This record gives sequence, structure tokens and C-alpha cells, in this order.
Amino acid sequence: MLQEIMIWKGYNGIWKIRRHPAGFESMRK
Repeated sequence: MLQEIMIWKGYNGIWKIRRHPAGFESMRK
């Protein structure tokens, strides 16, 4: 279950990065 959430968050993060490059930094924090 934890892995699924991580993958889902990572997939969502990719879309956020494409729209807002700065989002990558906030996602890592």
C-alpha cells in the first residue's frame, strides 16, 4: 500500500513539475 501511494505521489509530482518547475523543490521537502 505504501508503495502505491509513493508511485501515485511521484506520478502527480511529474505533472506538477511540468506545469511548475519550482514545484519539484516543494515536493522534495
